Amino acid sequence: MVRSWLCGGDNGQVTVDLRDSRIAEVCRRYGVAELYLVDMIEAAVAATAFVREVDETAFLASDLIQSAVLQKLLVIGEVAGRVSPEIRARWPDVPWRSVTGFRNIAVHTYFEVD
Repeated sequence: MVRSWLCGGDNGQVTVDLRDSRIAEVCRRYGVAELYLVDMIEAAVAATAFVREVDETAFLASDLIQSAVLQKLLVIGEVAGRVSPEIRARWPDVPWRSVTGFRNIAVHTYFEVD
């Protein structure tokens, strides 16, 4: 039984787990470019869920929640850097450079981030 499928597009190819039918369907219909957008949306939804019922004091006191949110923000920034110019042009209101810039600062100047 085939458990993965190579999904190709203008941005290259990725292997998709066909057990996740939603992602496989996006890949079949649209290609890799939209999979990147799905990754970004899923990371944003997760980060939002992590802080949904957390006030600022609790957030600042919890290394676990801070780390979880930061990890999802890094995913968003990494994926934003892989989005094609065509996709960026479709959504010009998204601050693409700021998103990838945040990721780069967070990753490369980690010990300076407070």
